[in-house]
Amino acid sequence: MKAALFAALVAFGMVLAASSAGSASADPVKFEFDRGIINLGTDPGTNGVKIIDPDTDPPASLTGTETSGAFSAPQSGFVFPPKTIPDVSGTFDADINISATGPSTGTFDGTTGAADIDIPVRVQITIYDGATVYGECSTAFTLNTATTGTLVDPGDPADTPPRPPANYDAAPFAPPAKDGAVVAPWASIPATTPGGGLAPGTVCPIVDGLIGGPGGMFLAGNGGIDEGIQSTYVGGEGTTFATTNGNWTGSVTNPAACVIPGIGCLLITNSYEAAGGTGGAGDGFLRTTASSTIPLVIAGTSSSTWTSPTFTYNGAQGQEPDSVSFSLARRSDATSILGEDNGTTVTYQADLVKVSDSSVTSLIASSTVSGADDWTNQPGIPLEPGDLQMGSQYQLRITSTFNVVAVDIAVDATLDYDDVALVASKAPVGPTGPTGPTDPTGPTGPTDPTGPTGPTSPTGPTGPTGPTGPGGLIDPGNFSTAVYDGKFLYQRLKCPKRFKPACKGTAVAVTKKTKKPKKAKAITATRSAKQKAGKWKVVKLKVKAKFKKRVAKFATQNKKTLIVRQAIKAKKFKKNKKQFIFHKYKVRTATK
Repeated sequence: MKAALFAALVAFGMVLAASSAGSASADPVKFEFDRGIINLGTDPGTNGVKIIDPDTDPPASLTGTETSGAFSAPQSGFVFPPKTIPDVSGTFDADINISATGPSTGTFDGTTGAADIDIPVRVQITIYDGATVYGECSTAFTLNTATTGTLVDPGDPADTPPRPPANYDAAPFAPPAKDGAVVAPWASIPATTPGGGLAPGTVCPIVDGLIGGPGGMFLAGNGGIDEGIQSTYVGGEGTTFATTNGNWTGSVTNPAACVIPGIGCLLITNSYEAAGGTGGAGDGFLRTTASSTIPLVIAGTSSSTWTSPTFTYNGAQGQEPDSVSFSLARRSDATSILGEDNGTTVTYQADLVKVSDSSVTSLIASSTVSGADDWTNQPGIPLEPGDLQMGSQYQLRITSTFNVVAVDIAVDATLDYDDVALVASKAPVGPTGPTGPTDPTGPTGPTDPTGPTGPTSPTGPTGPTGPTGPGGLIDPGNFSTAVYDGKFLYQRLKCPKRFKPACKGTAVAVTKKTKKPKKAKAITATRSAKQKAGKWKVVKLKVKAKFKKRVAKFATQNKKTLIVRQAIKAKKFKKNKKQFIFHKYKVRTATK
């Protein structure tokens, strides 16, 4: 009976294992497009249009999941910034709003970055002059995006200055950089459906004539498996040791009886090795060596300590992380010193040291080295986010200890370390939700051309105010909205990727877009802003008293009214000369 029961349990376990092995988990995937070019029809004036201008527009995003190569995203996972194209045909302005009409589906390979994704969209083009809306024209079709193909801008010799032809090539979002691009061509855009306005029946056929025919869209940015927000400490060479020791320093402690290291006691040395790390021949690492000149080493304990440069801990890119982890890669060859079974031990450990009070948090407990092994990734003890204090300074410390009982053989032992990383992570978030359809939910107002057309209906909710982050900062949740709490404006400010390695400068809300500061009044106090290229941060700007009513009025208008000027210097961009870029936001009041 027991044998039969045991066999049944084993069989049941095998079924469970097979079921588990056959199931595939869904990985979060996010694409962020900060540059876009669109060709509409055959008119040179509607070709090569910057549908997403990296200098002024927030990025578009597509957020979904990948399961065994299949990609899917909910309707809310596609968010595209509204775009204003001034002086269409030299007379009118046009607002273009693009939103998803259903789920996006296709394929994505997280290893190669190749993607082929269909996004069903609705495009609404609103033609207006000042406050007068003449026509709202909408159409729907599918964007067949892929990381292969080319969008060709034929150029416009009649433009001033002449716009030369240009090719925009798609490319996979290959790790580790994950920079890539998609192209979505079409044979023709379906005719638009007239909506509100004074004369949609007249305006929309004109729009069809401008945008009809073959065209396409190019979207470039960064995308792939969404690992959320991560910050690695020490980071850079201080973690990888690729070409330098990352400013780590080594120290040695010998027993008091050790008069001449190497003769009668161990000679401990610390060195940087330029080749043979985890990355191969061109990758460096840190090494601790224990050696002796004569084959007799007396009893005693010698140790080596590698100490990292001091770093300031700021969580996951300034946000309180969900988790903090530590790991390092290690390799050893301690066969010579452990050649005799006499109680001699070799151990290593890793610690986190808080600079202000020298308190120590164990990352890897003292672990015994046995003989020789190759590179192995060693995870550390899991930490709670509260174990580290935001804004405090820390150092990492790796200690190798040789506790010698007595050996009478020549010693030449090595302990190697690479890829030392303390990582603060914040889990990826799901889609933030669309800005909502822009078609009116009610009448657009009286059609009398001499009177007001009435307020246009809202474009849909932008979602609740994001959580309050460190320092009381309110995250608006997207790149097109600023939140006003009656005293301060909060907005996401992005450093364009071309300003490598980082943006250094100031941000201020101003009354108009001009690169001559004296010709625009400052609405807010100036705020210094330093951030890495391609990254963003929430900036808090204090509104000046005389402009508070104006900003409050901005919050009642459903359009981008707030202009923020960013003065930037970057070491590797145009010889560190000051550059101006502008960001435009809608304003909404903070919700409690």
